[in-house]
Amino acid sequence: MTYFDMFDKMLNLVRKRPALYFGENSIRHFQSFIIGYSLALDEYKIIEWEKEKFAADTPLPFWFFYEFTAKKFGYHESTAGWARIISDNVGDGNMESWKRFLEIYDEFRDMRITGCAKAVPNEENIKFSDELPIKEKLEIGNGEFKEHKIFDKPLGIYLLTLTGGYELFLCECEDYILADDSLLDKGKGILMAKKFFGDITNISKCDIHDIPCGKEIKMKWLSMKWLP
Repeated sequence: MTYFDMFDKMLNLVRKRPALYFGENSIRHFQSFIIGYSLALDEYKIIEWEKEKFAADTPLPFWFFYEFTAKKFGYHESTAGWARIISDNVGDGNMESWKRFLEIYDEFRDMRITGCAKAVPNEENIKFSDELPIKEKLEIGNGEFKEHKIFDKPLGIYLLTLTGGYELFLCECEDYILADDSLLDKGKGILMAKKFFGDITNISKCDIHDIPCGKEIKMKWLSMKWLP
């Protein structure tokens, strides 16, 4: 059972009478309720997180809901969180904010991957990426850090097209999939690929079901930091 299965089951109960479950019609209270609910699902092994994946027949993983909400209200570089974005624009503690959340969530829930393109990085692409001054600091203990390449042994670059005209950038590495934690505007995906891997000449359409789903997914705000 996936997170969405359980989330929708819970949401169907609280849709009409939210105050019965978290005190008042408050989006921020609901966000706190969700955090507790998610922790319980994880603690008691009720859901299988490994089934959260990118696939044509499933919604986007829930962590993209913040990004989708930000897009709906015209936010570009905000870490306010989806509940604050809605409450700042619609108010909180009223049925209007609750109604707006449901509208945005239902639209997000219906988003699907409609197309996929893939490129296999060649030696020049990998060298280009390795030589970038962009590194992460990885904590190794005792307050010490070491530099860590963002793309460790990249195997494939994927550009996903979504309903609504958005794009996603994924990079399959040897041990994990690195996904940009952003819904990119149309045409930005290839710009990101070139930003990190130089001249990509072998990109071509692929079957949606070729998207690798069996590896751990790591999320990074790549475009927010390194795209113009």
